[in-house]
Amino acid sequence: MKVFIAILVAVANLTTADASEIQIVDLETRTTAGAGDARWVQGIKAPNSRDEGTESRRVWVRAPNRSHFAATKGETALLPFVTRAPDQTEAGSCLYMSLTGAAELWLARMNPQLPRTADGPLDLSERWLMNASADGRYTQGIQRWRVDSVQLFNNLREMPTNAAYRFTKGWFEIDKDGHYVKSTSKRTGARYDTPYNWFDERSQAGPERVKLPAFSRQILFEDPARDSWNIGVAPVSLVEKIKTALRTTQAPVQVIYNHFGYWHAHLIVGYDDDTSTDGCGFVEGSRRFFNGERMKDDPNPPSQEELDRMAERKRKYGPSAQKINASIAARPLCNPKGIFYVRDSIYTDDAQPEYVYDASAGATGRGKYTIPIVELEYSYVTHLVNHALILSAK
Repeated sequence: MKVFIAILVAVANLTTADASEIQIVDLETRTTAGAGDARWVQGIKAPNSRDEGTESRRVWVRAPNRSHFAATKGETALLPFVTRAPDQTEAGSCLYMSLTGAAELWLARMNPQLPRTADGPLDLSERWLMNASADGRYTQGIQRWRVDSVQLFNNLREMPTNAAYRFTKGWFEIDKDGHYVKSTSKRTGARYDTPYNWFDERSQAGPERVKLPAFSRQILFEDPARDSWNIGVAPVSLVEKIKTALRTTQAPVQVIYNHFGYWHAHLIVGYDDDTSTDGCGFVEGSRRFFNGERMKDDPNPPSQEELDRMAERKRKYGPSAQKINASIAARPLCNPKGIFYVRDSIYTDDAQPEYVYDASAGATGRGKYTIPIVELEYSYVTHLVNHALILSAK
């Protein structure tokens, strides 16, 4: 069986489990945040395609050290309904993870009597949505996948729970044509990880199904070039548009953005005008990366290996450097206060609950759920976002 995902092809011999086998881009190794009530956590961004590269990149963001949110100048009404996602690791599934997160949020609001537990009745199968995205029976009305993919829910009408069709890990290879091929642990070059979810095994799913509400989307911004890697294209007003949408529609906002040269999608679920941005390391990291600068404020001289990496980044990302530099020249890189609360699928730490990808694989088949809410400065929308849309349900 072969599967080809044009924009989601993993790279052979790359693993996020063993940091010694990947080149890590690290803004700064931080253990505490400057805001006092948050901590720094990391996620691993894997490439979405061979065109993006062959290295995974370590990304640091802040996660609140609290479970109760009461913003003095902001919007936090959606936060109690946010569900955790499994760590997607190398799956390239962020678009569908964020869509599933939006559906779970709406189901939780509409069914307050139901538990929001892991593998519970509102825990939807991300893998089912991934497989449906390549099934022509369910793609009607999806002309521009970046903004139309929520239509999958309306075409499906129901979905299995994660317990019925699990986001999993399995053995696979990548052939010379870029196809995923099912494999076994005995084959040289075979890998065991989450890209296995792109294999369609829906016929093996359990019977549990969840009826879905009707979904709609309202586009706040769509890059005219329809480019998931574009930066410096968002209008100045987009931050306030997203904040207004969160207040007035009480609906999550899905965004696509470019960070460290990789596009990614997640949900904005709230904001707080009073929270410190702590130097806006998320945007500053991308600025340094695209410009071929050092990623750490290290007093020691760079090694030749680091110099070579910096030169390669400067060569490869020259056009992106010009865009982000122009964006920062026209608008501030960072304001002292103002953060969005974000639901993502790549940030985790040892404090998170265990997620079982594959019960048959022992410790190898286990990992972590992601942190339900992380914080990103407003300026990441200003400088890095290229698509933003409100996801509503009724």
